[in-house]
Amino acid sequence: MKDTLKIALAQLNFLVGDIEGNAKKIIDSAIYARDVLHADLVIFSELSVTGYPLEDLLFRPAIMQRVNQAIDLVKSKIDDIYILVGAPTQEEGKLFNSALIIYNTSILAIYHKHQLPNYEVFDEKRYFQSGKIACVVEIHKIKVGITICEDIWFPDPVLKSVRAGAELIVNINASPYHIDKQTDRENVLKERIDEQGVPVIYLNQVGGQDELVFDGESLCFNKHGEKCLQAPAFEEGIYLVDYSVKNRDLIASDCMHTSTSRFASIYQAI
Repeated sequence: MKDTLKIALAQLNFLVGDIEGNAKKIIDSAIYARDVLHADLVIFSELSVTGYPLEDLLFRPAIMQRVNQAIDLVKSKIDDIYILVGAPTQEEGKLFNSALIIYNTSILAIYHKHQLPNYEVFDEKRYFQSGKIACVVEIHKIKVGITICEDIWFPDPVLKSVRAGAELIVNINASPYHIDKQTDRENVLKERIDEQGVPVIYLNQVGGQDELVFDGESLCFNKHGEKCLQAPAFEEGIYLVDYSVKNRDLIASDCMHTSTSRFASIYQAI
């Protein structure tokens, strides 16, 4: 058995509606994570296949056909690395904000977002149904629990994952910037770790969509609530963190950027 599970965080800028271009970016990044970083798992942000927020484009009949074609393309082009991507999925006529775990041309599992934000800039209940079931995937003998964005702000989704056997929580996001948002994120992650005693990987995207700006600053915390990775703000990149099989915990990464100051982050967001 391997000593570590190598996880690549793909902090990227996905364009709303550019499904084919986003699929190419996912494929290219997965190949880089596999061949250059030697990662076992590469993770992409919330609704990375379509871009976020897709809003009323979700009502167009052709959207899901294009999404399914993009996912089929990703499945056909990449092997020998686990891929976690965000995409809308459809079951029995209902739409879900989902995370798909792909390996060697197969979809191993699909997780549906539990907590759908419906305040301020968010209106996900207009489009999506809520998921109810935890999703835990075994990758090289490590049980990885999958959550999406708003899920991490509530105790229940992480609790369900841990009860289903999760030793590591991965949370994929499209989390918009506002002043001091990073402090809020860190506090929430520490709360979930205090409650459940498992490490957390928090992946965010970068870029802008209409009035929303995504600042990145992806994070990893070990099971003691200690920060072991922080990606830079407002920069695309693929960053590596290792999970120790022996210690059942994340290992401190070389990627440890200091938090951007308040005024610098406002300037960069503008």
